[in-house]
Amino acid sequence: MKSARNIGGALIALADLRVVQAIIACQLQNSNLKSGIVQLSSTCTRLLLRAKSTVLRAMQFEGLESELVVEGQVILAGIYFLLNDLETAQQEAVRAMEASEKHELTRMLARAYRLLGRILSAQGEHEKADPYFENALQIFRDYEFRLDYARALHSYAETLLQRGHPGECTYKKGLDHLQKAHTIFAECHAAIDLEWTNQQLASYKSETVEA
Repeated sequence: MKSARNIGGALIALADLRVVQAIIACQLQNSNLKSGIVQLSSTCTRLLLRAKSTVLRAMQFEGLESELVVEGQVILAGIYFLLNDLETAQQEAVRAMEASEKHELTRMLARAYRLLGRILSAQGEHEKADPYFENALQIFRDYEFRLDYARALHSYAETLLQRGHPGECTYKKGLDHLQKAHTIFAECHAAIDLEWTNQQLASYKSETVEA
């Protein structure tokens, strides 16, 4: 039908799917799940680059709805983050945040907050990252976006656990967030998230026992 709106929306969805496929590929080959360090395989990198190409193509369509444009920006920022291009990822995430605020897109705003928290944490800017995580959690909780809330908990938990040590408050808070995320993933039947969190919980609990 050559409908820009429908083609653009389909391409955004396809890009998102390819990102998920890339994340799964990374998880399967990641030898250090506990630390959250992603070892990019050739398959993972290829899928991310295809996702990047797809989302950029989608955003070229005129008349694309604001929500789809912002969703594309969030996906693109996430791709740069996974490719470890943190500077570009931050720029794109800020653009998505500003566009979300302008168009009052609450869910996309919270997703941008979550991503900025992850980016800043990866840069070692934990004091700047924490408020973004807290804002994302607040929005997802207030609007009852349960799966998004669990994923924000999971992301925040990873950063807390990476910078804390067993017995410390930061570490305990991270483990608590990870457990809460695990419970929601189970309730939502989010199999991929649940499997990864299962492995992380087992690893961290083992570390706690050893300590």
